[in-house]
Amino acid sequence: MGFNGTRRFKGETLGATLEKQGIRFGPDLTAFTWPSHTIYNLDLPTSDAAKLDLGLTVLREWASKIRFSRKQFKR
Repeated sequence: MGFNGTRRFKGETLGATLEKQGIRFGPDLTAFTWPSHTIYNLDLPTSDAAKLDLGLTVLREWASKIRFSRKQFKR
């Protein structure tokens, strides 16, 4: 659900934002879901300041600002 939108990354814009920075779904960005919890993994390809800032922003968004519609929740 974290890929479906947060307060800062509306709708499904998060994936495109990360890909512009060279962070790809699969090798760099994954999530594992169990009935009780989800683990998000973000592996930054470099540790430059811009990518680190983006990575920490995404983690903060996932931790406290996920937003999705009732329809997505039911799905």
